[in-house]
Amino acid sequence: MPTTPTPPSTRSPDHGDGLPRRPRARAWRSPALLAAVAVIATLALSGCELRLETPAPTVPVAGAIERARAGAVTDAIALRTLADAASPGTDPAVTAVLSRVANSATTHVTELGGVYVSGLGEPTAAPTATPARHGVREVLDRLETAASRSRDSAVSVSDGDLARLLASLTLSRLQDARALAAAAGLPGPGAGTATAPTSAASTDVPAGVSPPRSEVTQIVLAEDQAGFAEEVAAAWIDGPARAELLTRAEEHRARARAWAVHAGIASTGADPRRVAYSLPSDLHDAATAGTLVATVETALTTAYTTMLASVGASAPEPSTTTASGATTGSPGAETTPVPVPTSPVPDPAGGTPSSTDGPSASPPDGGRGALLERADDAWSAAVAWGAAATALPGFGAPVSNG
Repeated sequence: MPTTPTPPSTRSPDHGDGLPRRPRARAWRSPALLAAVAVIATLALSGCELRLETPAPTVPVAGAIERARAGAVTDAIALRTLADAASPGTDPAVTAVLSRVANSATTHVTELGGVYVSGLGEPTAAPTATPARHGVREVLDRLETAASRSRDSAVSVSDGDLARLLASLTLSRLQDARALAAAAGLPGPGAGTATAPTSAASTDVPAGVSPPRSEVTQIVLAEDQAGFAEEVAAAWIDGPARAELLTRAEEHRARARAWAVHAGIASTGADPRRVAYSLPSDLHDAATAGTLVATVETALTTAYTTMLASVGASAPEPSTTTASGATTGSPGAETTPVPVPTSPVPDPAGGTPSSTDGPSASPPDGGRGALLERADDAWSAAVAWGAAATALPGFGAPVSNG
């Protein structure tokens, strides 16, 4: 007799205790998964101490602006060190100048923003070699070298504010070098300018200078006011200084006229020149006359350093366009550029300006270099007539150090 098959039970199997059990899941043990889990666990246990292919931070590479700033800081620190070391045992007059050099250097470091510190744990640099003898001659040499470097940077750096500050540093260093040379009886840069008024050789407008019209107007006014003030001051001065002051007054008037013609404002309502000006002080003797001269020359220094910041940086080896349209070669070439003349324009100050009132041939370092020469000329005269050498205009808020 056939038997009927028993259907499979739907109950969960028991294990002898009468309790059901769930089917056991199959374990998946992939070798790749196990390796990944091990790596994650290792990273979790090690925390932040493990860096995979992460390069260490490095000090940023300095650009042209930072190199110019840092170089000026280095020179200032060296000048302070040398001046302090040379002071003991020197003549009182020399000591006074050395003290001024050290104080000025401290101010310059602050104005420049100080020494750049990256904060990345840079290795300590080896100390800079210093001369075996810290004498006045070493200070004078470093002043001249530092002035030359800051001048080159002032005419070439692209940042206008830094260019103006570097120009002021240059004027300060040149003046300190002249004063130190005079006090110590040593030859120095432009030795005569530390004790007597000076005048620039040219009254023409420097070629390649295209500042804002408002700044040209200020230059015209400052030059014309200086001419008027020095004509009046000369009446209170005796001897050779009177003739020198009158000559300088004529040059100021000529420069004012040249700038006005160059800007196209001569004989127009925009021409700021007047027949006479109010004097800033009551003149009654040679001392007050000297103060007046120092005041107007200081104003000129400010005007020229301000204009320098608005003029584009000079190329290392610019060419100069001559009247024929040809260009000269490098600054070392033995060629004489011919300035392009401008048409004479009637001038309200009297007379008709000559054709040389137009732009003159620029020096090898371009228009900024010529403006810096004008500023140096004015500042030398201001100091010679009593302006405090520490009152040099052009310093303000410190620049950024990177």
